[in-house]
Amino acid sequence: MFLTEYSAELASLIIDETWLCKLAYLADIFSLINKLNLSLQGLDSNILRSQDKIAAFKKKLGLWKTRINTSLDMFPTLSDYINNNPSIKADMIICDIGKHLDALSQHFDEYFTNDNFIENFDWIRNPFDVEMSDLAGCELEELAELSCN
Repeated sequence: MFLTEYSAELASLIIDETWLCKLAYLADIFSLINKLNLSLQGLDSNILRSQDKIAAFKKKLGLWKTRINTSLDMFPTLSDYINNNPSIKADMIICDIGKHLDALSQHFDEYFTNDNFIENFDWIRNPFDVEMSDLAGCELEELAELSCN
């Protein structure tokens, strides 16, 4: 009402159902990104956990992309808005959401590409599943003791 009273340019967007659907989607996706961001912080965070969480989010982006044609339950605000407004056709924004998820996935791939970096830390994830040919005799003995401890 405020925007309409003052003839603001944005007043027309508040009643545009397509724009409101896109806004609801953006609220959901930013909420998910914010949740990821918060999970990467804190005292217990380290490079291995962070890498796992980022890899999981990248996989979720792919899952969401394939599921948007059948369900929007991963975007609760958008889903609620569409369910409460039966006149809205979800098909009109699914294409835009798919394009956005593709672009977001590409950006994540650009920013987090160094998968070989994390492979250098496999010995930390599972220290008893590494190649032991590089270890000296006394180191092999220590590893044998440690693996049984």
